[in-house]
Amino acid sequence: PPDSPRAASPTPPQSDTPIDPRPRENIPPAPERPIYEPLSAVQDIETAQLFLKALEGASLDDSGLDPETIDRLRNPITECVDISDNKDFRLSLDIYLADTYASEATYEVTRQGILRHSPDVEMLSHHRIKREIEELTGVVPITHDMCPNSCVAYTAHWAELDECPKCGSPRYDPLHLQNSGGINKVPLRQFDTIPIGPVLQALWRSKKGAKRMRHRQKR
Repeated sequence: PPDSPRAASPTPPQSDTPIDPRPRENIPPAPERPIYEPLSAVQDIETAQLFLKALEGASLDDSGLDPETIDRLRNPITECVDISDNKDFRLSLDIYLADTYASEATYEVTRQGILRHSPDVEMLSHHRIKREIEELTGVVPITHDMCPNSCVAYTAHWAELDECPKCGSPRYDPLHLQNSGGINKVPLRQFDTIPIGPVLQALWRSKKGAKRMRHRQKR
């Protein structure tokens, strides 16, 4: 009947076992079989499955980073950054930044001129100052080839392709391939990715950077 009182819902039994707040315990168990097996007959789904497989097997050793950067990621530099007393390094840095849009040869010509004028100056080579800046800032690019029409990047299962799987455009400059007998492979287009790990490590190496990194925690 509509006016009859409803029975009270039974109170669920309370467990004496405390709830573990760790989020890991709330993650459902992994499936017995990877979600990329078997591969789908639908091409777009198959592509997604293959990228998931590549992500599952990803490692620093296959990241495209050079061995020095990988070593810094695994063994972070802990001392604070201080270049104020290193005048030769500061000179090298200033010349490098001034020649940002110039060629490497321009930097080296400038460097040789300074060394002729002041042989006691220990100005760094272009390669060395570039490596030092990467260590200071953590800005280390990972470069990949891509379709000239921006369809895809040649990564994972597309890494060995010579033409775009979407539009069929060549990956490499046909003229360079022809003139070199197929040996000189010059990508028509590339893009850079800046991984966040080295940048975060670099920020922790200065007092100002470390303070800013803790802004959210302390505000």
